[in-house]
Amino acid sequence: MLFQQEDGTRTYYATYTAYDGKMILPQFLETSDFLRFKFITLNGPAVENKGMALFPAKSRAFTPCSAARTRRIST
Repeated sequence: MLFQQEDGTRTYYATYTAYDGKMILPQFLETSDFLRFKFITLNGPAVENKGMALFPAKSRAFTPCSAARTRRIST
């Protein structure tokens, strides 16, 4: 998903499921040029069973990297 900052900087983010033949891990990918990538293993209750999402708009509550520290909110 493309995120564009107010200064025009563009960063792409994606989530995917990594599997090495033994373990399954939720991963977060970040790149601005598709030549260099930052890979982050996500942890915590928000990513269990793929319970996460990326949203294309800026929010006061979340940043693109906040999936690992998100807490569930009851309604």
